This record gives sequence, structure tokens and C-alpha cells, in this order.
Amino acid sequence: MALTFCVLLINLVFIVNAETGRCSQKGQNKLDCSQRNLTDVSKFNASTLINNTEWNLSFNTIRVVANYTFEPFGSLTVIDLSFNEISVLEVHCFVGLQQLKVLNISENQLTLPTSFTPGLFEPLTALEVLRMEGTNNKGAYPDQALQHLENLKELYIQGTGQAFGSGFVKLQQLRVLYLSPPGCLVHEIHNSTFQHLRNSSVEILGIQSCDVRQFDQGALVYFPFLKSLSVVCNKRLGIRRVLTAIANIPNNQVETLVLDSIEIHDSAGEYQNFFSDVVCLGVFPHLKRLSIRSNLILRISMDILKCMPALEVFNVGFNNLLIYQLNDMFAPTTRQFWENCNLTELDFTYAFGTNIVKYEDWYYCTSNLRLTEDYFRPKPALDSWKLQRIPFEPTEPTQDKTLRNFVSVNPRLQILHLDFAGILLTKSVLHFMWREGSVSSPECDFVMPRNDFRFVNFSHNVADTFDCVLRGMNHLQTIDISHNQWKRLNVEIIESLPNLRVVFMSGNRFGSDSSLLSSAIKALTKAEHITLSRNGIKTLPEDTFQNNKELHTLDLSHNFLSDLAFTMKNLSSLANLDISFNELPSLQFNFVGELSSRPSLNKTLKLNLKGNPFQCNCDAIDFLKFAKQILDYKIVFEHFEEYACQYDGKNIHITEVDVASLEAACAESSLLVTVSATLSSIIVLLIIISVLVYKYRWKIAWNLYKARRHVRLLCSRENVQRPQYA
Repeated sequence: MALTFCVLLINLVFIVNAETGRCSQKGQNKLDCSQRNLTDVSKFNASTLINNTEWNLSFNTIRVVANYTFEPFGSLTVIDLSFNEISVLEVHCFVGLQQLKVLNISENQLTLPTSFTPGLFEPLTALEVLRMEGTNNKGAYPDQALQHLENLKELYIQGTGQAFGSGFVKLQQLRVLYLSPPGCLVHEIHNSTFQHLRNSSVEILGIQSCDVRQFDQGALVYFPFLKSLSVVCNKRLGIRRVLTAIANIPNNQVETLVLDSIEIHDSAGEYQNFFSDVVCLGVFPHLKRLSIRSNLILRISMDILKCMPALEVFNVGFNNLLIYQLNDMFAPTTRQFWENCNLTELDFTYAFGTNIVKYEDWYYCTSNLRLTEDYFRPKPALDSWKLQRIPFEPTEPTQDKTLRNFVSVNPRLQILHLDFAGILLTKSVLHFMWREGSVSSPECDFVMPRNDFRFVNFSHNVADTFDCVLRGMNHLQTIDISHNQWKRLNVEIIESLPNLRVVFMSGNRFGSDSSLLSSAIKALTKAEHITLSRNGIKTLPEDTFQNNKELHTLDLSHNFLSDLAFTMKNLSSLANLDISFNELPSLQFNFVGELSSRPSLNKTLKLNLKGNPFQCNCDAIDFLKFAKQILDYKIVFEHFEEYACQYDGKNIHITEVDVASLEAACAESSLLVTVSATLSSIIVLLIIISVLVYKYRWKIAWNLYKARRHVRLLCSRENVQRPQYA
């Protein structure tokens, strides 16, 4: 019996240690056990989490969380059980977690409300954040289980068609409430839906992709502290319904309002108008950020902004605005408004002449977005197949003139997005549109009004220059001119932008003149980020980056570089270098030397060489040695597993090459070449001498004859004059 018990004990210890060994330490306080195919949390003991306060158990196959599973781990403050197969949470499974502040049990096989029995969350007295999206929706919210979380501040839960139960009355500390996909179905929001949240302090409310079709006027009156509301991707909701409900909130304090993709199918999918009779249903004195992206809007009345005197950010991208809207929005009659408004960012991305029906499905409605400041920043560029653009060429060149008027009367504007706006920004059009301005150069007959631009996005247009537009932007820090038709950068213009730090220039034609490009890059003395991908660049002069000491990120991917002639000696701040998908057979000796002796060896450099046709031959020996010693030089090869080369007739990874054998073979080959070259030189020399001798054989023979005759005469004279002795 004793022997059997010892064997069982040893096996148990082995199992526990094996489970623990699968995990990895992330930082000082986090144990990462995600994606380890774990099935049972109870196999871990208290020693597993010594000095750890966060435990990641996501993406495993845990099915049941048994009673008292977490009792030994009372010091935990964060537990992530998301993306498992949990279908059972036993009522006492969270006992002992008095210090837990964040719990994530989303994306499991739990069911609302039956999987959440009363008393389940009672031990979690300190819990502040609870995420439980992605459950099976069977009806009511589990208010009887949630009522014990009196310190709960953030709740992310799958929306149901029911009202919030009486248990929510006790959640007085609640600040953030999200009804989120997948599976969110809240077809109707009635006046009574949120009535039991009347004691809460909800400031952020998100109802995303829930197929809301009805929104009663008094539905939000229980949120007097509401500051941010997102109802994105409820395609049958309608802007009017939401604004009416907000207008009825006592002492309306709303600062952020996201109404993206909520008019797509309203009125049988017809194009919408955004006039004052829709918006000015109430006054929004505190509204600072408004987004109405992707709503098939044709026209916008600027009278609506009079209802929003504090507006700072206005996003109207991904609509179908008529191009003359710029005239309406920035006409002389609106001058007084623009002079006094607080607008600092205007987004026209994809706003003019585009077909955006599919956009919201690609980005907004498939992403579990959170209402943060990042939501009001430019979104990733779309691939051409993800959005069908309807080309638009204006018949009356008016829009750029109105853009100028807008800038001139609104000196506070700092960010302007016009990418994919359908605006034809060519020199000839600008010349015609801006002829009323003062002449500043033979090429530009206008001067950009004084402004406070920090960020300008002119990407995805058809311009071959923006020189005229860039004049006067002395405060500009970030510019995006990618995906146009530029061939050169005006050094004079670049020098007039002393604060420029981030430059996106991909998808142009700068590779047609590398010397001009090099001169422009030298002028970017304060640049921290330069993107030059897809420009057809074949080479860059040696001194291209001699003035870019502050450069942190350099992207030269997807070009035609076959050698790296430029020097890196002055790139002391470089941390990211992307030379992927070029035509490099290897890294040259001088470039490898600069990488290994760069002045910033105390900093890690991320180097991306993916997609280059490497050849593991004699010329690549220095590169192959360098690749095996990158840790010594604090270099991280991104996508290193994909660095392959041709060696001995095979395509293998560069680390699998026998460098010693290759070097010996190259040395032997070099010796043979040297010997062969020496012998060849000797043979050639002999042949040349033979040819010369044969050619001048008679002269040589005559000279030899004369020399012999002269010697004989000398000898005969010596014999005659020699004295005779007796």
C-alpha cells in the first residue's frame, strides 16, 4: 500500500510539474499559460503562481471550472479564461479571489443566464472589470449573479433582447457598459431597458453590431453622466432615433458620439441627407467628437454644427458626398462659424464619389471596437478588392479653392484627411483653382494661408505634386502622400517644413531619380519615420541618410534594390529597418560592417529582409556569418524563419548553410583561380615574347652578329698590343 501511494504521489507531482512547465513567464508578475492545450486548472498548486498576480489561461480546452479551483491563488488580480470550452462554472469556483480586479470569461460555451448561478461572483468583492461576451444567448441578463459586484466599473456582455434586471440597481460604480458581438441581438431598446441602471454612473455606453431597429426617446434618461456613446454597425437604427434619445438626457453631457454604419439599410438603402432637422433635435453643448462614417450620406448642412459649438473632431468619411459639398460647407456665408469654431480635425477619407456599402463589414462591424481616442484616427488602408471605388473627376474645379478658404478662416485646424477623396490634385488644376492667391513661385501662383496643421493626409489621389499645398505648413509634423504619382520632392519645400517628423511616401515614383530623392531625404533632418516602399527605387547614393540622426524607422520594402550603397554611419537612432521584397542577393561586406559597428549598439535594431532572392555563394560568406551572430550585435531579424537561399542546388534556410565548408570551398576555388591566373599570365607573356622575337628575328640576328664581330675585334687588338716577356 505504501509503495502504491508513493507511486501515485510521484505521478501527481509529475503531472503538476508538467502542467506548470508548459507555461512561460511574461514580465515580473504575469504567468502565461495560453495555447497550451490545458484541460484542467485544478492541476496547478499554489507554488505555481508565487510572485505572480496575473494568470493567462486563454485559448485552451478547459471545459469545467470546479469548486474552489482558485482558492490557493488568493493573490491574483487578473485572470483570463477567454477562448476556452467552458460550459460549467461551479458556484464556488471563484472562492478565495478577494483581490481579483479583472476577470475575462468571454468566448466560451456559457449560456445567459443559466450558467451564472446566484452567488457565483459573490467572492469577487474587489472585481472592477468583467468581460463575458460570446455566450449563448437564451434571454435575460444574469442580474442575480452580478448584483454582488458592487465595485464593478466595466462590464462587457453580450446583448440580449431583455431589460436589465433589478440586480443591476446595486452596480452603482459602473462606468463602462458594452453590449458587444458576437451574437448580440437587441432589436429594440425601450424606455424601460436601462431603468435598473439608474443608480449607476455610466459614462461610456457601447451598443455595437446588435441589429438595433428601435430606440425609444426616453431610453437614455437613466444615464445623466453619459459622455461617450457608440451605436456603430446597427444598420437599421437611423441617426434621427439616436439623436432624439440623447437630446432627452437631463443635462446632456455627451462628448463623443459614434454613429457609423447605422443608416445603411434605412429607407430601403437610399442615400441620406444630414440636415439640421435631423441633428438639431436638441442642443449638444459638450459634444467634441462626432463620427458619421459609412452612412451613404449625400449632403451635409453646415447648420448642424451650430448645434455643436464645442465640436473638435468631425469624421464624415466613407460616404457619398457630392463634390460641391465643399463649396457649401466652406462658403463665405459660413465664414463666421469657421472663425469661431473649435474644430481641430476633419476627416474626408473616402468621402467623395465612393461606394462604401461593403466597408463597414470589413472593418467596423467585424472588430470589437472600444471607444478610445484611437477610434478617431485614420484607419488602415483598404486593399483595392475590399472596396470598389467609383472614380470621380470634377467638372468644375471648385473644391480646392474652398479647401483654401476653409484653412484660411480656421487657423485652429490641425488634422485634415483627404485620402481617397476623389479630389484631383494636379498642378494644372491647382493653378486654375487657386489663381486668386498671391504668386509665390513660377510654379505656384498662390500661397497656402497661415495655418496650424500638424497632420495632413493626401494619400490615394492622382497628384504628381503637392508643392503648392505644402507651402505655409510650418507646423506640419506628419504627412501622408502615399499612393499618388509623385516623381520628385522639392528640396526647397521640404526645408520649409522644419517640424516634419513622420513622412509616408509609399506607392509613388520617386525611384525615377535617386539623386533628387537623396537630396530631399537629406533635407528631412528631424524625420523620425520615413516610408518609401513601392517606389521603384533601384539604388540610393552613399550619403543619402547622412543628415538623419533622429531617424527611428526606415521602410524601403517592395523596391528594386540589388545593393545597399548608402551608409548607416549617421543613423544613430535607427531601430526599425525594412528592406524586404527587394532584389538583394545578400548583404554586402561594407553594409554588414556598418551594422555590426553602428554607434547605437546599446539599442536593438529590427531588420526585415524577407522576400529577397538570397544566394548563398562566396559573396555571401560575411552575411551568413553575421546572420549567426546577430544576438551579439543586438539585431532582430523579423520573419527570420523565412530567410532562405539557393545553396548546392537546394533552397534552404540561411542558418543551415555550412559556412566553414563554403568558406573552404571558396578559398580552394580562389587558390585555383589565382594559380590559373598566374600560369595564364606567364603563358601569355611567353607568347608575346615569342611573337616579338619572331617578328624582329632579322634585326636581332644582325645585332647579335655585330656584337660578336665587335667582341672579336677587341680581342684581336688586345693580342697585338700585349707585351712579350723573355
